[in-house]
Amino acid sequence: MPMRPLNLLACSALLLVAVSASGQDAAKYFDGNCGMCHAIGGPPGGAPDLKDVTKRRDHRWLIRFILNPDEVAKADPDAAALVKQFDGMVMPTTDGATEPIVEALLKYIDAAGGAPAQAPAAAATMPPARTVTASDVANGRDLYEGRRRLAHRGPSCVSCHRLESIGGLGGGTLGPDLTRVDQRLGGTRGLTAWLGNPPTRVMRAVFRSQPLADDETFAIAAMLGDTSAREPAAAQSRARAFVATGVAGALMTLALMAMLWSRRLRAVRRPLVDAARRGRGDAR
Repeated sequence: MPMRPLNLLACSALLLVAVSASGQDAAKYFDGNCGMCHAIGGPPGGAPDLKDVTKRRDHRWLIRFILNPDEVAKADPDAAALVKQFDGMVMPTTDGATEPIVEALLKYIDAAGGAPAQAPAAAATMPPARTVTASDVANGRDLYEGRRRLAHRGPSCVSCHRLESIGGLGGGTLGPDLTRVDQRLGGTRGLTAWLGNPPTRVMRAVFRSQPLADDETFAIAAMLGDTSAREPAAAQSRARAFVATGVAGALMTLALMAMLWSRRLRAVRRPLVDAARRGRGDAR
């Protein structure tokens, strides 16, 4: 009998430790999978601010969406509206997410959103602001296109991603098109944070053992931001080049057809004229 209070106290202590560990795991999970795009009461990073999200959305809806965002976005009008609001960017399926993890994550978001004295949870994942230089942009383009190898020997971006400003076929198609991607992920800072800790399954599998260096993430993000800023002028230039190439090709085709057709007419008419002349000569 005397041991019962002690047992109860021990169980309570273990429960408090478990709850504390769960909260720490949720914070770590958020920083590793969500913080590069989402803030909790902070500046936007290319995805919705999650402060008070459990008050704005149904609890079961949030769990379903986090576990399978692509499927929910296809069938749910609210999710489809969010996708449209953020330029068609669908949240990737979070690697290793389970319902207990999502429950702990939502509790963590509630706690972080209700603590105004603390800095936003995503602030630690955002890199400090830096001034982009022409050298950064040129370096980023070399890294993106594979003219310069990444420090940890990872694959170049162009092997999987398409970008309008790149000549030829524009790059691979395994990953999404990166044209104007900085506008979808919160500018150069948001994109730098995303590249430093990418949440998508394929990117994690590729770069887990060979991550991008800090200078590489910034240079690539700077290049993509510069490309996005130049995109309207570049699009007009490509349109003019396309029209000019089409007109030149049409003129060359017409000229070639005229040459071939004129030879064909001479080949028919001349033998007839020559035969007629020979006939007159024989008659004389």
